[in-house]
Amino acid sequence: MNRVLLGQASLLTLAVVLASQPTMAAEPDVVELDPIHVSATRSDTDLSATPGTIEVISGDEITQRLATGISLSDILGRYVAGFAPGNGTISGASQDMRGRNVQFLVNGVPRSSELRGFSRDLALIDPFSIESVEVIKGSNALFGNGATGGLINIVTKGAGKKGTHFTGDIRLSAQDADVGDSLSTDVAVSVAHRGEDFGIRLGAGYTVLGDRFDAKGNLSPSDPLLGQGGGDNFDRYSLNLAADYGQGNHDFELNASLYRLEQDIEHYTDYTTDPVSVDYGSTYTGQNVYDGTKTISLAYTNTSFDFAEIKITPYYSESERRAAYAPVSAANSLVYYSGDPLDPVDPNGQSVLFTEQYGVRLTLNSDLSSVVEGATLTYGSDYGHDNVSQEILDGRDIIAPMEQDSLAFFAQAQVPLGKKFDLSAGIRYEKFFLDVKSFNRPAVYAFAGYVLPAVDVIGTEVDYAATVFNVGAVFHPTEDVDLFAKFSQGFSIPDVGGFTRRAMNANPFDTTPISYANIAPEAQIVDTYEVGARYSKGPLALSGAVFLSTSEEGTTFDAATNEVSQQKEELWGAELNAEYDVSSTLQVGTVLSYTEGRYDSDDDGDIDDWLPNNRIVAPFTATLFADYQFDFGMKLGGDLVYTGQRNKVTGSDVDETITVNMQASYDLGEGTVTAGVNNLFDRSQMNPTASAIRGFPVADYGRSLWVGYSISY
Repeated sequence: MNRVLLGQASLLTLAVVLASQPTMAAEPDVVELDPIHVSATRSDTDLSATPGTIEVISGDEITQRLATGISLSDILGRYVAGFAPGNGTISGASQDMRGRNVQFLVNGVPRSSELRGFSRDLALIDPFSIESVEVIKGSNALFGNGATGGLINIVTKGAGKKGTHFTGDIRLSAQDADVGDSLSTDVAVSVAHRGEDFGIRLGAGYTVLGDRFDAKGNLSPSDPLLGQGGGDNFDRYSLNLAADYGQGNHDFELNASLYRLEQDIEHYTDYTTDPVSVDYGSTYTGQNVYDGTKTISLAYTNTSFDFAEIKITPYYSESERRAAYAPVSAANSLVYYSGDPLDPVDPNGQSVLFTEQYGVRLTLNSDLSSVVEGATLTYGSDYGHDNVSQEILDGRDIIAPMEQDSLAFFAQAQVPLGKKFDLSAGIRYEKFFLDVKSFNRPAVYAFAGYVLPAVDVIGTEVDYAATVFNVGAVFHPTEDVDLFAKFSQGFSIPDVGGFTRRAMNANPFDTTPISYANIAPEAQIVDTYEVGARYSKGPLALSGAVFLSTSEEGTTFDAATNEVSQQKEELWGAELNAEYDVSSTLQVGTVLSYTEGRYDSDDDGDIDDWLPNNRIVAPFTATLFADYQFDFGMKLGGDLVYTGQRNKVTGSDVDETITVNMQASYDLGEGTVTAGVNNLFDRSQMNPTASAIRGFPVADYGRSLWVGYSISY
């Protein structure tokens, strides 16, 4: 199976539909699809010849799922096996792939720095501007630092077909717990024009979200994750420009975007209740949560050379990201010290992250058919620059300001051996030149009543370098079956900013200056072993894989001690995607995933304990779905989503969840009316990912209703 169809029906819906139809004897029409190619592979190889698990989700499928009112992170969490469930906020904290980090790209370029990030990539994207989402699982070195668990590349819409076209989308939503206060609106518009050689598309989106409530009718707190921000009361603006020009052997593609998000918080969160709740006795005194991001990239492709097709992609992005202010409490035991013993909490202790990235990617694709029929070689070089700082509101640094230059060279070969075998092998050498500046780590006030003094952190220049490999093979026993095996490596530098923010001596009251060289994290190499199979014939498509990933330098955050550590670890799991066209009007399917992992908890060289819940949120997840189209044109669908319990870690259980969602659409006039309901049965349960991040139970949202209209001409 070369793609994942986002299904749309619960088991209840499916049962009702089947009961209403006397027979399903008609055989579905079989349509021969063109081979699928993914830009995130940096080559033009047919995916059936590529080892490993790669999934493609179309923008139409994402738009269809939006009718139930869920976010992009929720959609991917439900329909990408191995990707953790969404946490219900604007943060992507703990939403990882196969228990490891995910690198997010937009049109093949990075959206945030791996040196320090707030994980808001998915919350900022306007989902109506998405052409497709490409997912490559397992450790990956194609795009460099960060993809130890996989990468997700979001491809935005271009000008489309010839002529001038307008699209408009509007959605209204509310929760029956309080329709007025929860009322929310999504609006997106775009205009596109395609001529002979030139195309342009301009799109804009606006989202205003009201209050959110749990299934018991309680108002959900605006900052349940201690400074990350929540999933309520925010405004989001987006502006996207895409333009392309082609003349002969030359093609240009420009993508630029502006994003702004601001969340208005009214009350602090009470972390002493189960689940966490709104502290109505307090008034939020910090500044609003904020995110402002600007990006631009230009891709130039030249096909005039005999030896290779050449693609050059320069890019630039910058962002300002402000966290929520979290007062000192038993849950937030360390805050910045004001210098006044009578009023020790610094009111300016709210952090703002500034990042700037630019770089250029060079990719060459050569046809090696003169050596082996059908063989190709993809090779090139990447350069990137990161500039990162994080301050509190009065301008004091809370991490070491840092700059990093990276340089990489890579090559990837695809070699068919007859019609039965395809081989793949690649190598990437990457070197990071990291310049960590000196800074004074501010004094910290503890909830227990004492002050940890400020300490100077002495900066230095550090180089990281590694050569990583991948090799794999695909065997085609029949035209309908692919069997594959793959070994791949990923290379990344853990959150350097986080290590400097927590800098202190063995005796935390010791003010002796600390050299960054003594606290610097080790670069991480992850080895992933994967075997799997794909089957597609007629109405049935299946794909599945089992994997094992290991690392000597795994990175884990301990919420109880607020410490980040590195240790030996291993993770394993299995995934299955299945789709079946019961008839030309009914499609069903499932997405199943299992992930588990252990690590060396006492750093003695032996793996002896289970990884914490913020690394493995829900070991088993399942989504069952179906679609049905009635003769009169209405489409009905939904899904049943299950996340399993995890009780491996003493005193820190994550409960199972079961959520049923439904949606419907009907063509009306020049457009389409959509309606949906999320959490149909208003089931009261804890959000597994949000609850796992810091160990506090966070209630999932209750039932929400959505209605929308989309028009295109």
